[in-house]
Amino acid sequence: NESDNFKGMEGTGSVRAFRVGKTQGQLDLLPLNSKASMGASPCHVVCHPCHPYIFVTNYTGGNMVVYHIRANGAIGEVSCMHRFDGKGPDASRQQSSHPHHTLLVGDAEVMIT
Repeated sequence: NESDNFKGMEGTGSVRAFRVGKTQGQLDLLPLNSKASMGASPCHVVCHPCHPYIFVTNYTGGNMVVYHIRANGAIGEVSCMHRFDGKGPDASRQQSSHPHHTLLVGDAEVMIT
């Protein structure tokens, strides 16, 4: 979720995993677990197409975090994290990096954020 306070931890949002179920012809979202996003304002999540990982982009946190996905679909531990440096030309609102999106290119061997 796009927050900056997860379970009392200031400066981090959260990411949640759900199992998709079906009851009487209706789709249900069954919560599996949630984890701190390790940065404020998570804004984008992408799944690796071939390996059990998700990439979480934190807008205000200025970072991207990779989590392992467990066999049951729940979010596992952090595999790696990268904080982006830089600032924009408008000093009044661009004091630090604000990544919006992470894109896995081709066979997902290249990541662009």
